[in-house]
Amino acid sequence: MKQKLAVILLPLLAMAIVGFFRFRSNDTGIIQAPGEMDWNTDEWVVKDITSIDTLVVERGREQRRVKLCGIQPATESTEIMERLIANSSERVEIAFLGQQAEIWVAEIWVNAATEQEDLLNGLLILEGAAVVDESEWMSCPNQRALQAALELTRSDLND
Repeated sequence: MKQKLAVILLPLLAMAIVGFFRFRSNDTGIIQAPGEMDWNTDEWVVKDITSIDTLVVERGREQRRVKLCGIQPATESTEIMERLIANSSERVEIAFLGQQAEIWVAEIWVNAATEQEDLLNGLLILEGAAVVDESEWMSCPNQRALQAALELTRSDLND
C-alpha cells in the first residue's frame, strides 16, 4: 500500500515543483529586456513631454506614456528635451522594452533614418538634463551608449 501511494505521489510532487518554478512571480522591479531583442522600431509622434524622462507619444489612435530606459532627470526643465524632439520634427523611433503599470519603458531615437540618428536616452545625459539611473541602466539594451555618454560627461567635467 505504501509503495502504491509513493508511486502516485512522486509524479504529483514533481508536477507541483515544476509548476511552482514555471508560474511563480519573478518581478524584481528591474526592467527586463527580452532574451532576444526585437530591434524593429516604430515611428511615433510626440504629443507631450511630461518630464525629462517621460513623454506621451501617439501613432494613429493609440497613445502611450513612455519612460526612457536607464535615465532619471537631473533638471526640472524640459527645454532640452523639447529642442531635441523639435529637431526631429516631433517624430521618434521607439523600441519598447516592457511596461510598468501604465507606463511603457523604451529606448527612443531622434532624427531616425538620417546620419544624425541618436539615442535620446544618451543625448539627455550628454546635455546634462539626465543622469544614469544606477538601478535600471544595466537592463537597457543600449547600456553601452548610456555608459559612453556618462563617461563623456565625466571627462568634460575633468577638463
